[in-house]
Amino acid sequence: MAGSVLLYGTVQVPAFLGFSKSPQAALTGAVCCLAGMVAYCIYSVLYPQLQERRIAAARRKRFRMVAVKALAVRSNERYGSLVQPSGCLDPATVRSIFDEFDSDKSGAIDAKEVQGLLLGLQLAGGPPLGMRTGMADKETMDYVMQEFDSNTDSRISFDEFNVALSRWVSERLTTVPTAATAAVASSDSYSSSSLDGTGGCSSNSGRYRSLVNPTETILADLPADDLAALQGTAAELDGESPDEAAEDLQESEVAPLSTRDIFIRAVQKMGVGIALCAVFSDPLVEALTNLSRATGISPFVVGFVLTPLASNSSEFVSSLNFAARKRRKNMSLTLAQVYGAVTMNNTLVLGLFLLVVYLQKLEWVYSSEVTVIVAATLAVGALGFSRNTFKTWWALPAIALYPLSLAGVYVLDTFLGWR
Repeated sequence: MAGSVLLYGTVQVPAFLGFSKSPQAALTGAVCCLAGMVAYCIYSVLYPQLQERRIAAARRKRFRMVAVKALAVRSNERYGSLVQPSGCLDPATVRSIFDEFDSDKSGAIDAKEVQGLLLGLQLAGGPPLGMRTGMADKETMDYVMQEFDSNTDSRISFDEFNVALSRWVSERLTTVPTAATAAVASSDSYSSSSLDGTGGCSSNSGRYRSLVNPTETILADLPADDLAALQGTAAELDGESPDEAAEDLQESEVAPLSTRDIFIRAVQKMGVGIALCAVFSDPLVEALTNLSRATGISPFVVGFVLTPLASNSSEFVSSLNFAARKRRKNMSLTLAQVYGAVTMNNTLVLGLFLLVVYLQKLEWVYSSEVTVIVAATLAVGALGFSRNTFKTWWALPAIALYPLSLAGVYVLDTFLGWR
């Protein structure tokens, strides 16, 4: 969203340099804006797929964390600690675990024995366990074979098992929350070492304790941000009313549109919107001009107060309706709507306006407006980038940006002569 304001520079920079009436700058800006609009539309279509990949990667990482914890608990009960006090894997324990699941004593673990390993660690076998790891049984088996069977012969040798397990354990040790790590490290009297993913050891002070003493809950070792998000989701679900739950169920039963259908609908609606703008833009400007003359209201007030309130009222009402439910999903939709509206204003709307400037050979006299738009957008973008959650009082400076922007335009126009 914030990056889209850079498109104003294509015409504003030449205006600052004294080329306020430059058809080449207007045409260049129009092309860049329309290209940015196309890029944003493509990104919007592909974004769900990118999110799915990120979710899949998060599920795999969670599975690795849960699997290592479960393996540490099992080895601690039967064979001893999975990790030595030095921070390295215990070779005897790893061998005992491998031999336990190598049921036919062939010296390798095949796919059937992998299934037995997952069942033995309670990482497969039904919805509750699937919810625990975030992965389905078939997906889990395929993923374990992919991670451990390095030579793709459908069999996991002891060396392959040892190397892959070392990598997983090392990842878990480096995922311990910073505060917890510091607390453990400060009380740890053992040497500062861990696993390097190849069976060796490398510096990693104090982090093996979560495996040497695997009595904590799995959630206790999650990163702070992940744990907070999980707790927030659980609280939201606990507080969900039956009506909201029924609505979510009804929405989930609606067949999702394919990427092709979404693209076609988006193009159709954007085409209709562009056509409406082309047909009604001149009559709207004339009507606003006549309104200003008939009522004696300043054109500035009509253009920067009344018109924005009228044109954005539908988005404002729908955003309030979404936000009033105070649910994570609805707030995400609200923010997505706002981001999309700002980006489309700075790409499609600006591009069409610059095209008119180019065709009509108009002078660019909007330096004050552009300066205020860029400043306000960058301020909101920086604030949104700085944190994930906001206190209610943050709404006050955000709302204040609107009157401050109007004051800024007035000052720049009246006292500095930026026209």
